[in-house]
Amino acid sequence: MRVLKALIITLVFIGFTGCGGTDEGTDATSGTSGVDGSEAVEPTTVPLPFTCSTGGIVADGKNSGWMVQGQTREFQAQLPAVSAGTPVSVIFMWHGVGDTADNFRAALPLSPNSDPEFPYIAIYPQGLKLMPVSMNPALKAGMEWDIFAGSSGVDNLEAALFEEVLGCLGQQYTIDSSRIYVAGFSGGAIVTNMLHSRYPEYIGAIYAMSGAWFNDANQTGAVKTGPIRVNFDWEALSPADEGAVILSHGGGNDWYGDASYAAFIPPDGKIIDFEVSAQHAIGFLRDNNRTVIDCPHENGHQPHPQVHFNTVLEFFKAHRAGEKSSYSANGLPSSFPPACQLR
Repeated sequence: MRVLKALIITLVFIGFTGCGGTDEGTDATSGTSGVDGSEAVEPTTVPLPFTCSTGGIVADGKNSGWMVQGQTREFQAQLPAVSAGTPVSVIFMWHGVGDTADNFRAALPLSPNSDPEFPYIAIYPQGLKLMPVSMNPALKAGMEWDIFAGSSGVDNLEAALFEEVLGCLGQQYTIDSSRIYVAGFSGGAIVTNMLHSRYPEYIGAIYAMSGAWFNDANQTGAVKTGPIRVNFDWEALSPADEGAVILSHGGGNDWYGDASYAAFIPPDGKIIDFEVSAQHAIGFLRDNNRTVIDCPHENGHQPHPQVHFNTVLEFFKAHRAGEKSSYSANGLPSSFPPACQLR
């Protein structure tokens, strides 16, 4: 029982248990002008169908005490210096399990005013430290984030926060409803993938760093939870939806588990292998009409050390929801490292 209890407790630490410093955000203040050569597209300013039920005002910096679906939520925000009528994008940044929004913001800082042609709002949500098993049936199961059940017919805490923040931002800014972007690492990458699956009509592109897709049977089948039973319920991807994904993964050491779990999770105690998930994800996403930029590395469970975030911002700027990726015709910009390939 002691080993089982340790397994239950430590399952929540699947992911990045301390982002640490990376150089991904150091170039975020560089110019991010698109290089795809496409003509400028008029912004989509149709209001998003989300309400601001809390009546909250999103402030620059830490936002605390937002009550969403019975949970008190917190997030960091970085706001652009624009007029209320200027169309802006929104970028959500979801940290790894065991990390914090503050650390993730420090590791991957964004500069919403760095490109006058691409003003955006950056949102860094703080996780809830949910656990896979709870003795209290009123508490939701999860791995820090609410990631097991995320289909459109299910009340999901992260989807509710996503909608609430966008609803409140829509009262302060003119949000370009086709330019919502999401990025995340590990458990945060799983949130990213879940939101892309649930809101393809709004999320133009995502950056998933060592994550998984729980609407793909190959990937859910590879997750090993031993005596803990998890029901995965995500919105299915539709080939009718366009979408673009940067997929980074760290090779043979990009996994979570522990040898001491081997008795419950044979043969080696691995709970999830993010490299295996990535290999399944490439075909899964292509089969569902997503443009995939595959960025492998061999540094284990961490963000790609050569994909700088100014490259990700360039990628976001070049994509919008409901449109085919210009990268498919023009190839990848030179700012991507040579290891990245268009799939």
